[in-house]
Amino acid sequence: MAGPILSSGVRNNLLTLQQTTAQQNVIQNRLATGKKVNSAIDNPVNYFTAASLNERSSQLTGLLDGISNGIQTIQAASKGIDAITKLVQSLQSTVKQAQADAAQNRPTKAGTALATATEAAVTSKSLKDIALDKSIGDITGGTAATADAATASSSGDLGIAAANTKLAISITAGNTTYTKTFDTANTTVRDVVNEINKSGVATAFVDEKGQLNVKGNGSETVGFGFGSGTDDATALTSAAAGGNNTAIGFAAADAVVATSSLTSSNITSAVRSNLIQQFNDLRDQIDQLAKDSSFNGINLLQGDRLSITFNEKTGTNQTKLDIQGSTLSADNLGISQATNTQLAGFFNFQNDADLDKATAALTGSLTSLKSLSSTLGSNLSVAQTRQDFTKELSNVLTQARTIWSRPTRTRKARACSPSTPASSFRRRRSRSPTRPTRACCASSADARGSGSFFLEPEGRTDMALKVELKPRERIIIGQVVIRNDEQRTRFFIEGEAPILREKDILTATTADSPAKKIYLAIQLMYLAQDPTHQHEVFFQLVRDFVQAAPSALPHIHEIKNRILSGDLYKALKAAKKLIAYEAELIEHAKRV
Repeated sequence: MAGPILSSGVRNNLLTLQQTTAQQNVIQNRLATGKKVNSAIDNPVNYFTAASLNERSSQLTGLLDGISNGIQTIQAASKGIDAITKLVQSLQSTVKQAQADAAQNRPTKAGTALATATEAAVTSKSLKDIALDKSIGDITGGTAATADAATASSSGDLGIAAANTKLAISITAGNTTYTKTFDTANTTVRDVVNEINKSGVATAFVDEKGQLNVKGNGSETVGFGFGSGTDDATALTSAAAGGNNTAIGFAAADAVVATSSLTSSNITSAVRSNLIQQFNDLRDQIDQLAKDSSFNGINLLQGDRLSITFNEKTGTNQTKLDIQGSTLSADNLGISQATNTQLAGFFNFQNDADLDKATAALTGSLTSLKSLSSTLGSNLSVAQTRQDFTKELSNVLTQARTIWSRPTRTRKARACSPSTPASSFRRRRSRSPTRPTRACCASSADARGSGSFFLEPEGRTDMALKVELKPRERIIIGQVVIRNDEQRTRFFIEGEAPILREKDILTATTADSPAKKIYLAIQLMYLAQDPTHQHEVFFQLVRDFVQAAPSALPHIHEIKNRILSGDLYKALKAAKKLIAYEAELIEHAKRV
């Protein structure tokens, strides 16, 4: 049985119906997605360009998680350094408390008196002053090396032979030895006392009995030697053996640590003893804090390495930030444990010299921590800057993708039936000056008015925008400013171009508020051939405005949505709402 035979007219109608259905499906898809280009069939160039931009935007968005984790890791290490710095400062306070308490176990010895009551009666001076003023060498110049008593006209001397022109002192405490040589001529006991006090190993003074007292700065046994000779070397050798110790009231054996009578009393300071545990506890917390300063398994204070990737490329084209951590501990900072006795590698809190060493070590630790903190701060600044850049770049790519796939904004005017008379056209305001105004069938009762754009129904101006300008009014059309003369003017615009009337134009001078500056940025985008040049300025202004007035977010979202959809004219209208809202906020603040 033969199938039905369709006439050519029926086939054409069927084909037309099929084409209409296909077009409807395309239109419905565009309405559902908001995109004109949904597949390569719609527009291959636009589709693949938008896909490429979307892919890169997605890759950059994925990198943001890694950058954020890297920033958190750096911040965790930075917080750890801040806490450790406070602990080191607490250690400094503990050491200062120990130093404030006078040590009771310093080795001390007072020599025999260097002045007598007879000398005091003759000179009318105290025993202390007589002893301090005595010369070291024999001032009489006699052949015999004898001590000369002070008189009313002479200060007296200790009797070291005039032939020995060099005098030396040698002070040993622990592993430290201090030496100094003098010329015996014009050298007094006072000069020797001052030099001992400069040594940093011991201190000296002459008491009211005229005795020379030597005291060690630490708890170690002190060897104090005094000697003379014809040259420096001979004098130092004599001092090491205590060759002239008897001249100043000491025994020769006091020059040797092993036989010196300048020994500790073994009396410890209770205050310093109590501070030892406090010091060690604080020291232990440094190690604990360093171990706890990790984020997501990476600890920059335990020597771990952090790598932050900034772009989607690979190999040599990849940009990243590599940070090598440091192992932070009390030992690495040079902070030893505290003890109550003299042990190598420890701070003896009963020893002033060790407390000085602890102070120097803690100062060096703070310097190291400051340097490490500065390095981490610099790396953190780089990471945060790249994070902001990546966010902005991702937004730019997203906007560009939208531009390549968005629907065209130009719409054709609706055709009226041929039977509709010209007088039945109704004037309507354009939704955007860049779009042809849609003509509608209605009465002509409202077909007048100033400052309006409407479609001229007559054939000579079909689909054109009609503009009426007041006297001396300005208007921007494209890149051109048109100024009206003294008469009211009416003209028609055919084609597409950005249009702004004078009342809608802002300048750099008149944009005197944050909201107006946002409007100005959108205005420049609207009038520019390439609106992307103003994107960076716009987004910075928006960020600043939202920080100052978070309640303006709905207006900001509306503006952004208009821009992303490519409708800059409506974005300007939304910006006017923002200006009005800003004025309300200012007025409210004034009332409050």
